Formats: sequence, C-alpha cells, structure tokens
Amino acid sequence: MKEMILCGWWLLLVAACSNKYESIKASAPKQELSFNKDTVRIRERDTTNALWTDRGRLTIYCKDPDHQLNLLRDDTCSSVHVLYRGNEIKAGQSLPLMDSIQVFVFADVPGMCLLDFLLTDRLGRTMQKSVVVDCRSNQRPAAHFMWWAEAQTQPQSWPYVIDASTSSKPDGLITRYDFSVNGQWMSSTQSVFKWIFHAKGEQVVGLSVTDDLGQASDTVYQKINVQ
Repeated sequence: MKEMILCGWWLLLVAACSNKYESIKASAPKQELSFNKDTVRIRERDTTNALWTDRGRLTIYCKDPDHQLNLLRDDTCSSVHVLYRGNEIKAGQSLPLMDSIQVFVFADVPGMCLLDFLLTDRLGRTMQKSVVVDCRSNQRPAAHFMWWAEAQTQPQSWPYVIDASTSSKPDGLITRYDFSVNGQWMSSTQSVFKWIFHAKGEQVVGLSVTDDLGQASDTVYQKINVQ
C-alpha cells in the first residue's frame, strides 16, 4: 500500500513538472529566423565579390537572440561556401547569435541548392529556414576597341591611341588587355594603349581581354590605314 501511495505521488510530481515545462514552453518567445532575400544570386567562383555588389551578401535575422541556444548551418551543399568575417562556416558549425549578422556566400560551380540554417532555443525548440543559392556560369567577356590618330610631332612617326574601354564584362571585371599590332602581342592592365607606327599603309590591330576568373574573349581585329 505504501509503495502504491509513493508511486502515485511520483506520477503526480512528474505530471506537475511536465505541465510546468509545457507552460514555460508555451509562454516563451516565438522563434523567428529570416533572411533579407529569398534567393542569393551569384556568379561561380566569385570569391572576392569582384563588383562589390550585394549579390553574395546574405543577412540573417534572429528575434530575441538571448533566448536562443544555437544557430547552425545545416545543409549538405559542399560546393557552397559561407563566410562570416572572413572565416568559413561549414555544415554543422555555429554562427553567432545576434539580432542580425551578415555572411558572404560563394560557390565553386554553377547550379542551384538550398542553404539551410537550424535555430535551437534554450527550451530545445528548433526552427529550420532555407534560402536558395542560384549560382550562374561565368559569362565570357567581349572585346571591343576604337582608335584615333594623334598629332604627328616627329617625321616618319604616326602616333595612334587604341582605346579598349568599351570592352564589356557585365558579371565581373576585365583584368587584362592583350593588344596585337601586326602580329606583335603586348599585355596591359590598362584599357588605353598608345602605339607609334613608323610606316604608312595598312596596319592590323587586334585585341583580346581576360576577366578576373581567367576567361578570355574572342580576339577582334581592325585595320588601320596610316596616312
């Protein structure tokens, strides 16, 4: 009989504790995890954010961070990298708990995947939120140039300006200009190139440009009739 009474009291105690826990859980602040965008649209291998846009930047918002226990990256996208203050946050690793934090996202290869984050509060409640990462292929740059003659200051010398600043690379940067004059190639990081011809007649000028990921354009040629 004594054992039955003790067992009854134990069950009542467990039920009371359980009800108290559920009451605390119900009155605790609601978990909220959100992002500043639904889709992160980036270019492959853009590890430095070459154009300094907000495309690779993702802001994570967490309501009442003091009531939370952990914020984890929780996905299997091994080709997608998340950086926080220069340090990579890999799957299963934690991010700081703050009202908002900004991370930088880049990817090794083109494609789409879900970047998942798991928020756990101090009561053990969890909330998962995903953002789409849309990684586009690097676009090939396009070479284009103009030219004009400058004033002649010396005999048998005809100075010309070759201006390649109209070459285009919408999703990145042009980092190298390769100029060709009658088959002689010269490389430069500047888009404007000056050349002095020492003979009249038809001259052939070519241009190829290379972007920040090492992809080169087609080579374009123009003929200059030096007179």
